[in-house]
Amino acid sequence: MKTIKGDYQHINTGKTVKLSSLIKSGDITDHSIIQIFSAAGAFITKGNWFQDHILDWGDSWGQATKAGTGLTVNFRLA
Repeated sequence: MKTIKGDYQHINTGKTVKLSSLIKSGDITDHSIIQIFSAAGAFITKGNWFQDHILDWGDSWGQATKAGTGLTVNFRLA
């Protein structure tokens, strides 16, 4: 199992990444919940990567963070 400082390619690295690249990286599983926030921090939407309202944001760039060992990944738009 991956840890907060674990073997993620994009999560908690501080690097800006395309949401579609994050999904394809293996950092996200089918059970992960992605929460998308605006650059100002306002909540936009949340769901699994395969849901249309998340896939619609696939071309967007942002930073991915995850606190703890839960299933939720926060994606803040750049």
